[in-house]
Amino acid sequence: MSILILLVFLSASFSGCKPQSGSGENRNTEADASTSQKKAITDEPEVTGTAMEKSILIAASDTTFPPFEFLEDGEVVGFDIDIINEIATRLEKEIAIEKFHWDPEFKGLQEGEYDLVISAVPYDEEKETDVDFSEPYFSMKYVLISLLGSDITMKEELVGKNIGTINSGTGAVDEEYLSSFEIIEYEDAIALLEALKDKEIEAILVSLPIAANLLKENEDIYSVIEEVPADKDFVIVFAKDNGLKPEFDAALKAMKDDGTYDAIFSKWFDYSSAISIQE
Repeated sequence: MSILILLVFLSASFSGCKPQSGSGENRNTEADASTSQKKAITDEPEVTGTAMEKSILIAASDTTFPPFEFLEDGEVVGFDIDIINEIATRLEKEIAIEKFHWDPEFKGLQEGEYDLVISAVPYDEEKETDVDFSEPYFSMKYVLISLLGSDITMKEELVGKNIGTINSGTGAVDEEYLSSFEIIEYEDAIALLEALKDKEIEAILVSLPIAANLLKENEDIYSVIEEVPADKDFVIVFAKDNGLKPEFDAALKAMKDDGTYDAIFSKWFDYSSAISIQE
């Protein structure tokens, strides 16, 4: 039962709060920063010039989007938070996380309320004239999953059969890939998993964050058929020409080169230790 409750929480976050390239759907959250965060922001002296001259950088984040950013025991945690903190350490900066209401136009950023946004933001070419984007730090994947012990062992055996997804949850997956199946949408993860268990569908296609949690907790129930790449890259957003992009890009590259990025990724998304893809 606890697993199902957690899945509802995850699916609600990813279906109802999911950012889409070019659209930036609203993601509701509390806008007030914590007392300690406000103190850090208030104590930061006013500076002129580029943001890189500041000792404390203010990072805005919607904290209702696990596992990227969410509240745990009153603390903001998640994949994005680990990434931004590691970058700040390498740049010898401090980061103050400010919780905010999702704003697809990044008005607060452009008005100087904060220095950057890290909040599972998909790259949007149309906004390049208004803000700067980092190099991608996360590329979304989806995972095709069947019941362990079923006759389905490869994608080709699913051609023309019923595949379940969470409602509007596969917009970034290649349409040609999806055309091989009969796609049936479900409102939430519970309904999706019940349909698979009752064999109303042959497999499910879910995003990597949901799949990672599902497989870690249920390695004796589900089997991975394959991972599916998606056309959605997450980026850090900066005010235009505020000087942060080159430094952050360099830090991200160094993290990937020395293995730090992989360690953070595995902490939040890796399920390979629990279950492997069928050969």
